[in-house]
Amino acid sequence: MKKRVWFFIAVAVIAAVAVLTVSNRKVVEAAKKTTFKGIAYIAGHGGHLAVIDLSKMESPTDIEKGRIVITEAGSEMEGVIAGMEFEKVKKSGGTHGSALVGGGKKLVVGLLNGNVVTYDLKTGEKSKPMSVGKKFCDAVVGPDGNIYLEDMADGHVYVWDPKGLKVVDKFPIGKAVCGIAWTKGLDKAYVSDMPQGIVYVIDWKTKKTIKEIKDPEMTFIHQIKMAPDMRHLWISAPNEFDPGLKPGTHKS
Repeated sequence: MKKRVWFFIAVAVIAAVAVLTVSNRKVVEAAKKTTFKGIAYIAGHGGHLAVIDLSKMESPTDIEKGRIVITEAGSEMEGVIAGMEFEKVKKSGGTHGSALVGGGKKLVVGLLNGNVVTYDLKTGEKSKPMSVGKKFCDAVVGPDGNIYLEDMADGHVYVWDPKGLKVVDKFPIGKAVCGIAWTKGLDKAYVSDMPQGIVYVIDWKTKKTIKEIKDPEMTFIHQIKMAPDMRHLWISAPNEFDPGLKPGTHKS
């Protein structure tokens, strides 16, 4: 296992938590310590975003203020995953990843049916679902300001313009990709592939894979994030499945 890669078990703070979108994270440079004084919007499969005050780290108790309802409930283990067919119960798709845009005033939410919905945090206005991909795992603001949506059904990364509200690019990476992160110099990007347990290293200029990072304990991975020091990659690896979506149990 490469020393530059850290991975950890993703712990469910709220049922079916998928990803955190954090507003106003403050990094104290002198102490090299990350403090949490903001709001986290946590996308769960149930079609809503939980709203968490990071300074308190408490589960929401107010059903009106503590969550944002985006769509009907769904599950990531429905429909097509890495080209394989699973039973589809909820066609509208649950929430799975979101990103803040417009100076932290608006959320772009990727759904498990490949649609995208925007939500105005001030007015509460929600857009109609926009058809973009097939089955989104995460939504990440890229270095160019576009939203990068990782698709678990076709293995593509979709590039979506939040101002023009349209897809401006897409490129194939793996089978069921789930997260993306960039190096400090933007010369490379990392893309995680969920059922294969692979992190692809991408030459960002050519969008071609130049390396694959694998580990026996990294079998079923989700979203990824560069650490505040930009020297390490954090990978959420719950490992509830072996490669090929076979049941498995691991130490990590």
